[in-house]
Amino acid sequence: MKKSILIGGLLFSIVIGIIYGVFFRHSADAPAPLPPVVSAKPVEYFEGIITFEDTYTSSNPDVNIAAVNTQYGTKSEFYFKNGNYKQIYNGSVLKSLLFNSKDNRSYVQSSVTDTLFYMDCSESNEIIVSSELSKDKETVLGRSCSVLSVIANDLLGKPSRISTYYFDESMSINPEWYENVRFSSYDKLYAIMKSLPIKTIHETEHYTVTSVAVSVKKQAIDSSVFQLPHGVVTMKKR
Repeated sequence: MKKSILIGGLLFSIVIGIIYGVFFRHSADAPAPLPPVVSAKPVEYFEGIITFEDTYTSSNPDVNIAAVNTQYGTKSEFYFKNGNYKQIYNGSVLKSLLFNSKDNRSYVQSSVTDTLFYMDCSESNEIIVSSELSKDKETVLGRSCSVLSVIANDLLGKPSRISTYYFDESMSINPEWYENVRFSSYDKLYAIMKSLPIKTIHETEHYTVTSVAVSVKKQAIDSSVFQLPHGVVTMKKR
């Protein structure tokens, strides 16, 4: 959308310049040459693999953190291409999370069942109460990151999470990929960040999960990574 506006504005300026040259120059003057049109360099969006170390903590003594770490894992690999992503975990229960931009669904694979449960990402599950973009930069994996802090409530108005995103603006993405992704407020968050976070902290009532990138590899990803297994049974998560 922004690109169309910029191009339209450029053409408008050229047309005005031509009209001005034809109708307002002195007859004896030679027409001034138009400035060359310089094509904007296309944005190079990030494609590759990010490896995260994931840590779960809790101040609630009823939460068995050792069990949570085992079930959800302490490391994950995040594959990303054109808005599609697949995150593979080393947990005993949680195996992977797949977002397919074509059908706008997020699929969860676990060891408990062969069925892939999915969320319809066009449906919102929360309300953003506040968001603040810090003026200070933080360093993560040697990269200078901007910091976005978010507070969200569930749809009933109950506090659900406090999140902090550290994102490297050089790892740019197209926010239009997530315009209709209302689940977890991706439409709003990526409209602000316009790039991928390489560190996140999510605080909930019972626990805090921190994911920090330990490796970023820019490389081509085969689109088959984001396809569902043939014949798999899917079911919407209630």
